[in-house]
Amino acid sequence: MMTRIGMMAVLIGGLSAGEALAQCQGGGGGSQRGGGGGAAGVASGGGELLTSPGSWFYDVMVAQQVQQRVAQQRYQLAVQQAEQKQQELAQRKAWSEQKRQEIADRRLRMRTFLAQQSGTVPPTMAAVYSAALTTSR
Repeated sequence: MMTRIGMMAVLIGGLSAGEALAQCQGGGGGSQRGGGGGAAGVASGGGELLTSPGSWFYDVMVAQQVQQRVAQQRYQLAVQQAEQKQQELAQRKAWSEQKRQEIADRRLRMRTFLAQQSGTVPPTMAAVYSAALTTSR
């Protein structure tokens, strides 16, 4: 942190010195950059220096923007993948429940058929069906 503050102080000091030198070489003492002198010159010129292409601060700013875009894209991809996994899980659950029901129905029909062939009185359909459901799970 202290290094950054020190670097900023050197940078601003360098800009002020450059501004003063430009004013001295300019001759007639007229104000440059729309009037205002050293502090205004640093404020307007310094902003351009810090945010113009080629400066270190500009490079850092652009790198942060790129990192932010990449992070957003990765987040969106992760959300899409999670939604897809949830859909696949729901489909698998529905399919397995359907298969369990088909097996239970098939067993119920087979028990009823065998009971009719053997001549025994088949139990009520509801009792057989509920027994088939409890034993199939």
